[in-house]
Amino acid sequence: MPISIRVRGDRADNQETAIAHLQAALTVFTHAEYPREWATAQRASATPFLAVSGARRARTGQSHCAYEAALSVFTRDTFPLQHMETARTLGRNLMEAREWQKAGPVHASAREAFLLLFGQGLEETETRALIAEAGPLFAEAAFAAAQQRGRPRARSSLRAKAGLGCWPSP
Repeated sequence: MPISIRVRGDRADNQETAIAHLQAALTVFTHAEYPREWATAQRASATPFLAVSGARRARTGQSHCAYEAALSVFTRDTFPLQHMETARTLGRNLMEAREWQKAGPVHASAREAFLLLFGQGLEETETRALIAEAGPLFAEAAFAAAQQRGRPRARSSLRAKAGLGCWPSP
């Protein structure tokens, strides 16, 4: 049975409960003792912050901070897949908040992690999974660059995608 059918109660109350439980987990999984679990809890706590109504701007800031905290552990070199996933999500959220200047470097970091993973000589199944996980990363990065009036950056994002054989070369 899908979880959406099993969930009971008010959605906002459930989101607040999720935040409270994840914040409690962060007291157990500390950055110093359990960095990976701490980063996972930080990343998980970012989503309910965005789903809760109320002071949207403050909640958005809390969400962005949680993603940034997760990226302090999920670095491109140590956890490239988690870095790409987290940075891509943060970049998308920054775009939704129209914070184009911040979205650019975050997308660049996600792209670097993708390219690092892509260059590791993956099996076909792993390559397909990686491309599916990256999803619209390159398109989002190009759009964010175009929105900040960085047309050359937008074209370089498209060229990077073409270099992977995902888009035809210009």
